[in-house]
Amino acid sequence: MPFQLSQKAFNPIDGNDEDGISVIRKKYCSAAEAAADGKEGTNYYVLEFSAADLQALSLMIQPDPLPGMSGHAIIPAINCATRDTPETQAMMDNVRKLAFEAHGPLPGKKPRFPTQT
Repeated sequence: MPFQLSQKAFNPIDGNDEDGISVIRKKYCSAAEAAADGKEGTNYYVLEFSAADLQALSLMIQPDPLPGMSGHAIIPAINCATRDTPETQAMMDNVRKLAFEAHGPLPGKKPRFPTQT
């Protein structure tokens, strides 16, 4: 049976995705490195999509490099402000239907609580 994505997949997260949902370009980062950016003690699945497939859905992938994550990018059309609109809901449904390769489970490595100095 094929891996099925949750309805929560691609749902923007408050405080994180105001400018668009985050993606990481494979050219700059392995699946294990992408998962390591998640919280320690949690396992993640990293989904690999074709940029051409996303662009065929009229979704722009905008580079948005971050410190330590030069391959970070965003999809501005799917963001917190628009997530409940019928148009954005349809976009998220269409992305969930695309072909993808799943990598994982892979461990997150960021500390759950900020370290105190």
